[in-house]
Amino acid sequence: EFADHGGQWVWVTGGTRDVISVLAEVERLDRAPPTPPRNHLVVRQEEAFKINYEDLNELLQIMHTLLPNLRFRVDSFHNLLYARGYPDELRQVHEMLDQVDRGGECAILDVKLVRITAHGREQLGPFWFGHPPGWWELGYAWGPNREETERRLKALAVSHDVQILKTARIGFMPGHPALCHIGDRLPLVVFEPGAGDFEVRYVDIGLVIQGDLDISSQPLNLTLNVQWHNFAGNLNHQSPRVVIREQSLHSLVHSGETLVVEGWPGNGDLLPLENELPVWGPVRRAEVEGGEGELVLLVTANYLR
Repeated sequence: EFADHGGQWVWVTGGTRDVISVLAEVERLDRAPPTPPRNHLVVRQEEAFKINYEDLNELLQIMHTLLPNLRFRVDSFHNLLYARGYPDELRQVHEMLDQVDRGGECAILDVKLVRITAHGREQLGPFWFGHPPGWWELGYAWGPNREETERRLKALAVSHDVQILKTARIGFMPGHPALCHIGDRLPLVVFEPGAGDFEVRYVDIGLVIQGDLDISSQPLNLTLNVQWHNFAGNLNHQSPRVVIREQSLHSLVHSGETLVVEGWPGNGDLLPLENELPVWGPVRRAEVEGGEGELVLLVTANYLR
């Protein structure tokens, strides 16, 4: 964050690495642009710059501070920064954006919801850690690298010991928690006694994953919250109830390693409404009609630069 401190001073607030980076660039960036030649052919021009990573409004504030002689405007819909000035001044804008608008470090969390048999658990590897059936607890353990995990899953899929039901990829940027929903959002019409009328409520059915991944050091620091949203077994069609079961995980994981999250609560028989769900319906059918096996999550963290 940048703030005017009066005169020729600017307050810079941010992380230690951010402030050090700004200090290192001030001497190079804080220089007057060359005086344009007194030639009637040199006129002010306007150029559009595509902003790929940084916040558009924050960049506008920085540009106004460091290049007060230029005129700027933004196109928030297309994420464009427009600058109006002489050619040499516009070249300086190019140089600044090359240094500022960079893609930082990030990580991708690959999530697989699978049904796996007892034989599949044995074949998947000795890294599995879990609890006896019926425990509402969290099991997790170190896994092999990503390539080895994929190879084992493909082999188990051929023998029908593993069935991959749903997959998702969750992106993490530094300081930005992520949210992922695997399932359906349903509009339910319910009667509200206080208002004396019907109203529409939206409920999430399926798997909701909230996570934060600290990628400032290795191994990665992963915080994961897993919520299973299911209809209550005694479903009342006039006022359906949703039961939420929650699990939390905090662990250090190396890039490419797999965590196994188990503890799927189950929901008994397949309800008629669940059978009609386009996303979560196949998961419930696999759970109820798939025979031997249980549902687990395979979570693989991948560090990207």
